Amino acid sequence: QVEAALIRAASEISKEDPSATSLTNLTPAVQLAEQIEVALYNQQGHSVTAEYKARARTLVFNLKDPQNVDLRSRVATGELAPEVLVSLDASELAARQLADWRRKRQEEATRLKTLDAETVARLATVAAAAALSVVAASSNEGV
Repeated sequence: QVEAALIRAASEISKEDPSATSLTNLTPAVQLAEQIEVALYNQQGHSVTAEYKARARTLVFNLKDPQNVDLRSRVATGELAPEVLVSLDASELAARQLADWRRKRQEEATRLKTLDAETVARLATVAAAAALSVVAASSNEGV
């Protein structure tokens, strides 16, 4: 699957800018796929675990994503080494559009948390003031 994604990347690169690179200048897809597999295996402690399989699925998904031409191009041209590729997290692997969408959602969530904290602080102040007025009123009644 990785091999197919890399072959597609090579084809896309050739179509976009034939003078920049050609299929013959790219690392052969099979060899590159094997290098990625070895890098992932090494990163995961030389064992095939559930985490290894999940990581492999994430890599394949992102390399096959039609919107993620940039990632495929960087891998196919050697700009992104297999060892670096397998260490990237999901947000770093994602297509720019998806990464931007995730970043905006994270910023919005952070903003909402801040607003919630401010609201809690205001409510706490109001509650404290109300408690003080109740205490003061009961003190005045006892005098």
